[in-house]
Amino acid sequence: MIEYRPNDDSLYVNINDSGASVSSTKSIDDRREVDYAEDGSVIAVHFLRTSLGIELDGVPERHAVERALRRLRMVLQQMDAASPSGPPRSGRIGTPLRDL
Repeated sequence: MIEYRPNDDSLYVNINDSGASVSSTKSIDDRREVDYAEDGSVIAVHFLRTSLGIELDGVPERHAVERALRRLRMVLQQMDAASPSGPPRSGRIGTPLRDL
C-alpha cells in the first residue's frame, strides 16, 4: 500500500503487510526514513519532500519499493486517462502485497 500526503509532500510505501508493528524508525538521510519490525524486517519506507524527487539508492528492500512505485505509476496513468481532472490530491493506492 502507498499513501501520499500532499500537505507533508510525503509518500509512505508499505512493503510488508505482515501485521507486524513498527519497532523502530531509522533515517537514511533528511528525506528518507525506514520503519522496521522487531525482527529487523522492513515494514515501510517513508519519502519526504517527494516533489524534489525520490532517491532509491541505499533504500533497503529497494526492489520491493520499486515494484510498489511502478504499481503506483500505472494506477496514476489509468486515472489520468479516465479523468481529465487528474489523480486525487491525496489518499491510499493499492492493496496489501499479500493480496496481489
